[in-house]
Amino acid sequence: MAWFRKKNANRNRRVEPPPPRRAWNWRQIGRRLVRAGIGAALVAAAGLGIVKLLDPQTLPLRALAVAGEFRHVGAEQVREIVAPYASHGFFAVDVAALKRALTGVPWVYAVTVRREWPETLSVTVYEQVALARWGDNAVVNNLGRLFFPPLDTVPTDLPQLLGPADSEAEVAAGLRVLREALSPLDMQVQQLRLDERRSWQLTTDTGMEILLGRQDIERRIARFVGFYAGLHEEHGTARIARVDLRYGNGFTVNRVEPEKKRNGT
Repeated sequence: MAWFRKKNANRNRRVEPPPPRRAWNWRQIGRRLVRAGIGAALVAAAGLGIVKLLDPQTLPLRALAVAGEFRHVGAEQVREIVAPYASHGFFAVDVAALKRALTGVPWVYAVTVRREWPETLSVTVYEQVALARWGDNAVVNNLGRLFFPPLDTVPTDLPQLLGPADSEAEVAAGLRVLREALSPLDMQVQQLRLDERRSWQLTTDTGMEILLGRQDIERRIARFVGFYAGLHEEHGTARIARVDLRYGNGFTVNRVEPEKKRNGT
């Protein structure tokens, strides 16, 4: 009986009809196809336009403007580097690659490159500003950064800086401070050294050696400048060879008599 009742229950269950099939909206489909075709045509046209603009014959560069304060880099040298890039046309010139090529020149610090409509390429070169020689084969610029120009192009009147690795910015800053401090005496720094113990030592253009120590550098050099005139009044004929400022409240002075006086002539 249980089986019979189950069978009758299945027979009386209502069967839902399948949902009606959705009709195609051909008008909407047509609009979509038209839009897709227009989009593809625009993309193709844009691609063809870009190809045309990148053609050197479409907008050739006919003028090159080169500017800068040229001391170590010649304007003609810049033109020779730019020429192969300028032949690619107004839009096709590779500005980034051109900048890399120009900044690879040892005395070039930075470069700006601009396209000026419709046929001019403008290049401005900024040279390195040399502050001092670093060791025997490098130069420190005015920002305390090293560069490596050919040695025969380095000015011979630059002071020499010496110091541990990666200390060039610190020593360059020290040079500026000491130059300013010695300016009332009309002295120039010929060499400035920072040793491994962080102790400072400088040599002036008169051959005087000044030991500054590791701390209170500005105060010590100011004290020396204040007493310098009196030192000459005491021993006017003897040259000051060495000054040791590494004392809390004073300094020592070593003098050298002129050669003629030492030889008894």
